[in-house]
Amino acid sequence: VCVCVVCQKLPEACILFARIPEDLLRLEPKISNFFNNATTVQFDHRIMAYITTGAVATTWLLARRLPLHPQAHLAVNTMLGVVFAQVEKSSFEKSFEEGKERVCVCV
Repeated sequence: VCVCVVCQKLPEACILFARIPEDLLRLEPKISNFFNNATTVQFDHRIMAYITTGAVATTWLLARRLPLHPQAHLAVNTMLGVVFAQVEKSSFEKSFEEGKERVCVCV
């Protein structure tokens, strides 16, 4: 079993609709791409990360204005902090992986 990370550099990182990989749906049947195609799996993971970050930021913006219990405000602020820590961790890791085209780990 091999796990490959296909797009490492940020300009080539399959950013939302900026660059859609050519081999996104190359396997037949098409549904198998979501489990067996490394490019599709990574692309979907990146899109879900964008959606999650946007949803958490929107929740935080809406919760700021509501008269919530102090623990609820703490929970929303913590959720935002954890998401942006994950974003920072991801961009920090990408800065060290500069220039790598494809990384595979086989077990």
